[in-house]
Amino acid sequence: MPKFKGAIYQLSVAAFAVAIFGLCTQLYVRMLMGGVEKKTNAAIYENQKQVPNHLPGDLSLPSLYDVVRNDSRLSRFQRVLSYLPPDIVSFIEKADVAPTTLFAPIDDAFAQESFRWDTSALLWVLLSLYHHVPGNFTLDDLKAHDTIPTHHFADIFESFAQPISIQYSRLNTRLNHRATIVESEVKARNGHLYYIDRVLMLPNSTAYITRNSPEFSLLRKGLDETGLAVVVNDTSIHHGQTFFAPSNAAFKKLGSRVNDFLFSPWGKTCLRALLEYHVIANQTLFTNSHFKANGRGPGLIYMSTMVKPLQVKVNIVKNGERGALILNDAIPVTQSDIVVQDGVIHRVDEFLLPPKPETEAQNSSHSTPVWKKIWFKLFRANQMTVEELMERFEPYIDQLQDGI
Repeated sequence: MPKFKGAIYQLSVAAFAVAIFGLCTQLYVRMLMGGVEKKTNAAIYENQKQVPNHLPGDLSLPSLYDVVRNDSRLSRFQRVLSYLPPDIVSFIEKADVAPTTLFAPIDDAFAQESFRWDTSALLWVLLSLYHHVPGNFTLDDLKAHDTIPTHHFADIFESFAQPISIQYSRLNTRLNHRATIVESEVKARNGHLYYIDRVLMLPNSTAYITRNSPEFSLLRKGLDETGLAVVVNDTSIHHGQTFFAPSNAAFKKLGSRVNDFLFSPWGKTCLRALLEYHVIANQTLFTNSHFKANGRGPGLIYMSTMVKPLQVKVNIVKNGERGALILNDAIPVTQSDIVVQDGVIHRVDEFLLPPKPETEAQNSSHSTPVWKKIWFKLFRANQMTVEELMERFEPYIDQLQDGI
């Protein structure tokens, strides 16, 4: 009898847990719905450019969801959209309230992914929202933006919209460095629809990107050996993050002697300091929006790194209608706006280095001669030595000793 009562008790606890989980899921979906309704357009997108709201104005056109329903090439996306709560569907269908840009993966796009269709309904809701963009973006609008917001939020507090990054070339327009727009936009009465050849998967973590990208294999090794991986990948200790991630090419430019030192027991502290100088906690800087600065246009930003009090100087320069990042007046970002779950990664093919400790003579003049800048630009890959690297980080090494 006691065993029977114990079994009944365990079943009751399990049933209660399932019920609570279901209730929490419903509440979360309702929270998302409320966020979608309250935070559309420019209010949700902290950017210097206003979200476009121009519509075709032809009410005889089908709605975005009608276009999806009537296209056999989008049958799998129809299934994903079916998980959206009716209130969200109703809100998005209102052309005069919520103009929307919808990225619709064709059926072949789903065949390239490995997710299971029997997964949680909440995942499909979030995936659907990540394909919805507030505002009506024409192809020209997309070309002029480095990132655009979605109806999927980047954090549980709904502080920031999780963006999609846009890569434009004369050949095509890509999203998140993976999906390509395969047809011109389809006009609907409440926005534009674009067919894409890959699913826009919810952004992965910084850890996933560094582990699974061949160009970051040495970075991954450095993060693991210094213990910094735990800090960078733990989303509970930072609210957003910008990681200027050095590629294998950056390590190669340091030279074999410096690399041998950094990956030796004697160089571990210096390696950690070097990598920490590339990490900006609690700030997320995309090329055209800065989540900690209420939106930024072209201009200058100083970002505090994990190595106190060192900062990285970020210059946002115009490149046609789009932007580009120049770091510390010298290092260009090679691949920008890699959207991740907990912020953004910008790939750099050269290491960022703090300035050399200034002598009294140098303190009297902060300007660097033009010839010296040119010399440094041409020959810095061959100038770096272990001694110089140690000299740059020596004033800050003490604060790192406990972290190794």
